[in-house]
Parts: sequence; C-alpha cells; structure tokens
Amino acid sequence: MDAGIASADNIAWLIKQDYHYLVISRERHVKDLREQESPVTVRETQDSRVVVYREVDTKTKETRLYCHSDLKSKKEQGIRNRFHVHTLRHRLRLQGIHLSWDSIRNIMSTQQRLTITLPTDNDTIIHLRTTSKAEARQKQIDTALNINPDPIGKYKTTVDMKSVVPTETD
Repeated sequence: MDAGIASADNIAWLIKQDYHYLVISRERHVKDLREQESPVTVRETQDSRVVVYREVDTKTKETRLYCHSDLKSKKEQGIRNRFHVHTLRHRLRLQGIHLSWDSIRNIMSTQQRLTITLPTDNDTIIHLRTTSKAEARQKQIDTALNINPDPIGKYKTTVDMKSVVPTETD
C-alpha cells in the first residue's frame, strides 16, 4: 500500500478484515543499520549490496522492514554534495566571484599543510607544523565564504630521541 493512502482508518480496516498488508514509507531509520542483527541480503554484486533488516514494534505488533542499498546511499551522498557545491558557488557569485567548480578546486588545492623536521645537536627533533600562505585568489574565496585560511595554526613539537630510540643498554 502506498504511504499516501495508508491512513490509520485504512490500516484498521485491513486488520479487521484479516488482510496482510505492506506499507511503503520514506521514513528514515534512526538506528545504525550496521548494528542490526541478522540482515538479509536481497541482492549483491561486486558494485553494490542491498540488505533488509527486520524490526518488530512491540507496542503496535507491526513488523518493519528497513531496506538499505549501497548504490542509493551513494546517489543520495552525490545529491548532497551537488547541493553543497551549488550553495558555495551561489555564495561566491553573490560576492562577484564567477568560477566553475573545477576552477575553485584548482585554486584552493595549492594551499598545503607542511611539516618541517629539524634534528638538533642535543638528541631532540623539532617538528614544525604550518600552513602555506594563501595566494591572492585563495584569500578572495576564503574572505567571500568567511573561511579562516589557516584554521589549524602553527604547532611546534619537540621529541626527545633518548626516550624514543632504544639504546644498546636497553
């Protein structure tokens, strides 16, 4: 039965008539599907898997079947990603920046997180973590989207090699 006609009255009538019924619902399953017991694989190929999980509602005595498809999940993720891309591009256009997604990705891909490792004379190593300086186009995009060009900042870590590297007496 389509969810649109699965009113409480219609379902009550089906039960009274001793009919078995199946209602299609678009509700989202609140539990993590990977934590469900005894999934039944409906279809499996090298690219995708479709499984069904069964849950009995102790109050209503309804049996619910939750279907999970890897391909459908990937499709929904792709739709969400396209929505985010569209939103970012729209925000940039409002700031006068008219670029394709590929151009945005190419501009933003040149900024890097760097680690500089410096050995010292007293058996320590200093690790410096920093971000390369944003170029002019990157700064323009960061400013338009209200993004910090260096959200992690700079970090310095000193490692005492005496405590890390075993010696011959250990």
